[in-house]
Amino acid sequence: MKDKLLGIGEGIIKEMRRRGADEAVVLPVHRERMMVRFSNNKVTVVQNWSIISADLLSVFGKRRLISRFEDISEEALKNTINRIVKEAPLVPESAEITPLPPGKKFPDRRTGERIYPDGINNNVSLAINAAVREGAERVSGVFTADIVRCGLMGSNGAEGYDERSAFELNVRAFGGEVSGQGLSCGTRMKGLTAEKAGREAGAIVRYGRNVSKWTEGKYNVLFGPIIGANLLEHVG
Repeated sequence: MKDKLLGIGEGIIKEMRRRGADEAVVLPVHRERMMVRFSNNKVTVVQNWSIISADLLSVFGKRRLISRFEDISEEALKNTINRIVKEAPLVPESAEITPLPPGKKFPDRRTGERIYPDGINNNVSLAINAAVREGAERVSGVFTADIVRCGLMGSNGAEGYDERSAFELNVRAFGGEVSGQGLSCGTRMKGLTAEKAGREAGAIVRYGRNVSKWTEGKYNVLFGPIIGANLLEHVG
């Protein structure tokens, strides 16, 4: 995949320079994703994606443009480049343009992680069973696995290749009108704690059944990690 991505980047840069760009940097990216949804204690949907796209920074004099190629077929690349060249004169000039620094070749960073359907199914089963043991009646959620491979090519001679992986399991447990949530994520599948995520979601359901009356006043509130993250996101 490295050679393919760098080849795409090199082709885009050559064409942009031929069409008048002073400088150009391309980030060709391959995204591989598998998503497994489960509902009512069973897997219901399995989807796979394998998408190649490219982000481009091009400089025409004091004009700088950022573009994205969602389709990297020969015809689509040609059409997108034509549009960029045509629209470049319409972009306002910047007061200052900092030239690209001298480029260098960066060492590759690769991941040994791969997307294994059997491993995903095993984690989903562990989460569901753990939630049910804690008292959940129904368990739903989603597991996503991503491998992102990114190249770097620059008209200044910059070149690099990077691979990253991400795995996320989100579990929702239900019992009557009570629900709970558990989460496990990481850059390595074997580092996930699927059983713990299911157990936490089920335990919240069990605790939620013991609701007591309360009155107006001041209380200490304990935020779980997921709720705390949502709060910090809005504050930020």
